Amino acid sequence: MKKAKYKFILLGFMILLMSSFQSDEEENTNELTWSEDRPLIWSDFTGDADRSSSFDAWTYAGINYVYTWFYDDNNQIRADINAWAYFDHSQSWVKRSAISEGLLEHEQLHFDIAELHCRYFLEASLNYTHTENVEAEIDSIYTVYFEKMLSAQIDYDMATDHFRNKEEQMKWNQHVHSELNRLIEYDFKQFFMKKI
Repeated sequence: MKKAKYKFILLGFMILLMSSFQSDEEENTNELTWSEDRPLIWSDFTGDADRSSSFDAWTYAGINYVYTWFYDDNNQIRADINAWAYFDHSQSWVKRSAISEGLLEHEQLHFDIAELHCRYFLEASLNYTHTENVEAEIDSIYTVYFEKMLSAQIDYDMATDHFRNKEEQMKWNQHVHSELNRLIEYDFKQFFMKKI
């Protein structure tokens, strides 16, 4: 018995939630997968700037995940999860007059926060003993970390005053990067889990 579930959740700069299901054969060229070796650059922000917004930029980032579960030859539940943080080019924008290194650093950390919560989700999923309710269990774990990500994104913007508070920006940079380093083993994003 095999089950696959695809969830795509989008997270915006001030948190916009949108879900969709998509086949893994479809490729979305508007998305950039998070990579330590590939930071954001201003040309990644291809969406039309919202001139009526009080914000100078909008980062549309989130977490995608796919999982399959099945019974192995020993009748134990096995789950295979692939999860990754992504940035949506077409939904992200910047007001050209506001472009600065500091603002880009702030937007990058929104993307990094999505990656951090992706790793939290994988860490929790890997350490969970799954039952016949594996779909609900994985979805529930994801929901917990998605909600924590939403909260972290809001806290980040409030604490840094959208990057205007340089001291708080530095604190957030250090905290998020420290946590990403602590969870480096979850960077490869694919795990094979079994019922213990």
